[in-house]
Amino acid sequence: MTDRDLSTRIGQLDEEGREKFDQKVESKKEELEEQLSQEYRSKIENVIDSDSQEIDDFNIIISAFEQNGAIDYTYIRTEPLFHEKEHNLDVLIASQKKQIALFIECERRLTSRLLSKLRNFDEKIEVIEKNLADDLDIDQYLDETIGVLPETNEFVMASRQIPEMEIHYKAKEVDRNIITWNLATPGSKCQIYRKVFKKSKEDSFEGHTDLDLNDYLDDELEKGVKYQKYIDFTYSSSWYLKLRDMAVTIINQHHRQGNENFNYKEWRQLFKYELKNYQREECIMMYNKFLDYGIDCGLVSLDEDAEEDLKKRYRIIFSVKNDQDKLMQNIVDKIANHEMQQELKSRMSDYKQQLLTRLERQKATGGKTLSDFADSDS
Repeated sequence: MTDRDLSTRIGQLDEEGREKFDQKVESKKEELEEQLSQEYRSKIENVIDSDSQEIDDFNIIISAFEQNGAIDYTYIRTEPLFHEKEHNLDVLIASQKKQIALFIECERRLTSRLLSKLRNFDEKIEVIEKNLADDLDIDQYLDETIGVLPETNEFVMASRQIPEMEIHYKAKEVDRNIITWNLATPGSKCQIYRKVFKKSKEDSFEGHTDLDLNDYLDDELEKGVKYQKYIDFTYSSSWYLKLRDMAVTIINQHHRQGNENFNYKEWRQLFKYELKNYQREECIMMYNKFLDYGIDCGLVSLDEDAEEDLKKRYRIIFSVKNDQDKLMQNIVDKIANHEMQQELKSRMSDYKQQLLTRLERQKATGGKTLSDFADSDS
């Protein structure tokens, strides 16, 4: 039934029926809004929590290489092959001097679906080793991104839960030597434990080819280095997480520093670690999606127009002053309110149709129900 048909039927109600209809619709809408708000808020918070756990693992790896001058490796970027959605890896670390690139795949836990995860990892490795990307030349891309074409590409499976015995057998099944990094965050430190699994006993594979890297992992990172939260999101993080954390950062580090609004250039600077070595195409796509979704959720508004889109100035809409927990909750509430509207509209439409049918039947029977007729017949 269309909205027009529904409106026509509502218009045919008498005054008493219309008043009853409006009262029941308003009551039902309040009930549904409260119910859906809780459901969507819970769903959004669960997605954010899951994404945040993944980002924590990324930050362990970045912390291990970004702040330490003891090893000639540095954090290059997250999700380096953004063109290859299904075959992308999570973090790229590299040594320009030694011409070595480390591609790290992060799995929160390897205790479930291990074989499937290892096969997927194997497919991703092949894309890089055989230069099989659909939309770019990987060698050229790595040369431009790292500053040198790596002579050696190495691949690491990182996780907080590594079932060593199971991986020992599965490495043989996928016919690939595997380097794992076991991630941990005790207190304010982060630790990485290196382990090598050979596809056969006879294989000479010993893990990383750079002995300095092995020593750094075994000596420094097993003991632990300071954990720092360098990034809040990646390109593939949910928009629930990205919108919340972008809005909070802009409020805290830009608006509350005396800046009433922001443009693309300022946004790009605020998230320089998240967007490190991202291509312009990636950044602009993310920025435009942030604005569109933020406006839809009632969190972002245009403040100063301009002919060039990237020079337009926007601001975050917020009323919470200093309480960070309340600020984040307020943002999640706005996201939930936006996300639930389609379901609210659909369920209210169904309810209105059912209510109209009931009121029309009551009018046709003089206010009696089917049970009334059954009683009179008996």
